[in-house]
Amino acid sequence: MLYGAVVRAPVEGAAPLHFDEAKVSSVAGVIKTVTLPYGVGVVANSPWAAFGARDVIAATVTWTSSAKGWGFDSDAGLEAFAKIARDPAQPATEWFKAGDVPGALSNAVTTLDGLYLCDCAYHAQMEPLNAVASVAQTGDSAEVWTGTQSPTTASEATAKALRNFTRPREDQLHADGRRIWPAGPRDSDFTVDAVLLSKAVARPVKVMWTREDDIHNGPLPATFSALSACRF
Repeated sequence: MLYGAVVRAPVEGAAPLHFDEAKVSSVAGVIKTVTLPYGVGVVANSPWAAFGARDVIAATVTWTSSAKGWGFDSDAGLEAFAKIARDPAQPATEWFKAGDVPGALSNAVTTLDGLYLCDCAYHAQMEPLNAVASVAQTGDSAEVWTGTQSPTTASEATAKALRNFTRPREDQLHADGRRIWPAGPRDSDFTVDAVLLSKAVARPVKVMWTREDDIHNGPLPATFSALSACRF
């Protein structure tokens, strides 16, 4: 088994333009650098070599500038969320329906309105995120060990990363824990890191995020919710 680390793009949607590959490869223990759609990975013979090379990548990498996330202001974002949440005319997804809520609110004797803010959050699980992947020589299947409360999501993300629509069998996915990201492009990202690096070197690879990686890359978003209740 080898060890991997990844420098992820600072914002969602950015991709690496250039990094000093020769300087990274000169770090003792480095076996291979891997350019990923969302960052740059390195595979080494020890976690410390991988972390050291990752620091060199971080110091030399440049990124594409077209991603929407550049310049995002989280305070301004919350204000935008609040404006949308306060406006009942905004389009919304109806998860379920029971009764006539608009009618009840319009005929209520008393209406209570509440606004609830949840700022950007850190998932704060006890241990750093990590996963092990062993991709088959054919590159179209893998055995994966990962900490997640959603093995279905992890298996789907593995199949997508390998561009193979057959998900790992139950006995090929070893999952346990209480870690899950919201649905979207970041699903099981630390698991995908291990899968892509293993595929690149045709060896089992363990990827570990440092606590700094974890805090920087955690995608739990801010939300602003408006709730209304009524009394007849």
